[in-house]
Amino acid sequence: MPATSDSLTLGVEEEFLLVDPDDGRLVPRVEEVIANLQSAWPNRIEREMNRCQVELSTTVHRSLTDLEAELVLRREDLAGAAAAAGCAILPTATHPFSSAAEQQVRREEPRFDAMWERYRLIAEQQVVCGAHFHVGMGDRDTDVRVARILRPWLPVLLALSANSPFWEGQDTGYASFRSEVWLRWPTAGFPPPLDDAAAFERHVAQLVEAEVVADSSYLYWYLRPSMVHPTLECRVVDIPLHTEDTVTLAGLYRGLAAAALDGALPDPDVPSDLLDAAMWRAGRYGLQERLLDPLALRPVPAAEVVDTTLVAARDALERHGDLDRVTSGVQQILERGTGSERQRRLAETAPGAQVVRELRTDAGAQPALPAATGAPTG
Repeated sequence: MPATSDSLTLGVEEEFLLVDPDDGRLVPRVEEVIANLQSAWPNRIEREMNRCQVELSTTVHRSLTDLEAELVLRREDLAGAAAAAGCAILPTATHPFSSAAEQQVRREEPRFDAMWERYRLIAEQQVVCGAHFHVGMGDRDTDVRVARILRPWLPVLLALSANSPFWEGQDTGYASFRSEVWLRWPTAGFPPPLDDAAAFERHVAQLVEAEVVADSSYLYWYLRPSMVHPTLECRVVDIPLHTEDTVTLAGLYRGLAAAALDGALPDPDVPSDLLDAAMWRAGRYGLQERLLDPLALRPVPAAEVVDTTLVAARDALERHGDLDRVTSGVQQILERGTGSERQRRLAETAPGAQVVRELRTDAGAQPALPAATGAPTG
């Protein structure tokens, strides 16, 4: 049965790049990192398609305070395991200068090998990291209905999280170039405006029959009913540089989902190309320009769209006890700037390796390498 809008559960997954602590380049050390944590972290650490990436996941929470405490500890533990493997974790959604073409796809795993065979260069270039938010809505019909309603509100989440201005050493001009790389998947983008779980299953069956995907786990929509968990999963945001920003955005997403569940958000029939344009603006400019207002569907200053979003989620945030935490967290992002803005400021005066070191320092939870010299060299 559907959850009530004041008791939605929340879980988070964060993806990280693995880098050399000295020269800052990507390194293929995921197996060593996981080996250092697997016994202590059963089912909480995962491999990605590429050997230079790793993903952590939290347990299920109702409190943002508890969620933040767990994320801080898990980032610290993951950073320690990486240091013991001779590398470091980097919470940026693309690497500032390493080339995706130089990385290693994990083709020995059947799922990743099948993806490589089907998608080839698209799969190889997915050296990008996001944060995924899981909200427990209660049933699949509710997942599908809420996903339809939330579509116009997703670009502001991307704009607030933007943390990928560079691609293979070039300034792309985008605040989130990860969002552009992600769109290369044939099932990436907004979910179609479906009405219920049956419509969702029919849609997936059509994609399977068309030999585009093998099952719903290959849907790379910004919002999707999770195949693994009984949740509505948001996959739109870049991995934030700061843990507190991950928590802020997860709380805002839950507030919007609860508002949609309550009927407090409109359910407009927005043309898909207008939604795509709204997301493109968010990825291109972040918070530095105008975003498409989710209600008026016209460009207005980004700060106004952020304020509109907070107002729309206000009652739901208050019921979860999240209003002050999310409001102050969003204000901090507006004042401090996004990870993308920080990366560009650093790159103006520092070489690439120094940019990576500074970003690691900003992110915290980065221990020094152990004195022993037995770590693998990649």
